Amino acid sequence: MKNTTLLYASFLMGCMYLLTACRSTPPASLEDRLSSSGREMHSILREVVVEPDKLQTLITLTAKAEQLLKQGASELGHLYQEQQHLLLEYTSSESDFSELGDRIRQKRSALVIDLWDIRQQIAELTTDEEWKEITSRGEALFTLWGISI
Repeated sequence: MKNTTLLYASFLMGCMYLLTACRSTPPASLEDRLSSSGREMHSILREVVVEPDKLQTLITLTAKAEQLLKQGASELGHLYQEQQHLLLEYTSSESDFSELGDRIRQKRSALVIDLWDIRQQIAELTTDEEWKEITSRGEALFTLWGISI
């Protein structure tokens, strides 16, 4: 019972955070910020990586990460809309919240795994010097991707 109460308290806190965050008008949509970060990362890669084939592969990987994030944000957005509906629905049950919470966690976990895989591929393709330069200049981009470096 204690774990269930903690789970739902965390769930509701997250809902309140999302509802509060949605009220403020961000300067740009998440999709715009992701597109901008992708262009910025491509620019950094072009400045740091000199081998044309490696550069193209890295640009392809970062574009794939950007696309995954956009798709994931859209899918999670729909799940959060379902969550909001459940919060407002009088007849919502504990199992409804539990099932939706499981779906949200599964989607987020799958997205993190996919992004981590891309991060690993990028790290494996670059030299130590290239990696240090890319991550020092692109740290905010990796953070936007939700990857801690």
